[in-house]
Amino acid sequence: MAQPARTSAVDPSERPTVEEPAATIAALEDRLAERELEVLRLRDLLIGAEAELGTLAGTILSLRRELEAIGDLPDRYNAVMGSTTWKAMWAVMTPYRKVRERVGAAR
Repeated sequence: MAQPARTSAVDPSERPTVEEPAATIAALEDRLAERELEVLRLRDLLIGAEAELGTLAGTILSLRRELEAIGDLPDRYNAVMGSTTWKAMWAVMTPYRKVRERVGAAR
């Protein structure tokens, strides 16, 4: 259905009375207070989410460093096993290891 054309910007039946502006202002103030509380609640949620994100970013960085260290492990192991110092100590400590094996087996 077509609506009747308006003859003025404000319909006389919609004009507020003297008592209505105070009620309208109070209702708008209540809505404004609710919106301000909602803004504060959302701000607090955002701050909490950012803090959690920072914690997770730190955890990710720590895990990446551990992964890099583990990734280098085979190379470090091969470097130690191939070193002259390791081979010399292995040769020097062979008699001691054999004694410990005999004593450990005797218990």
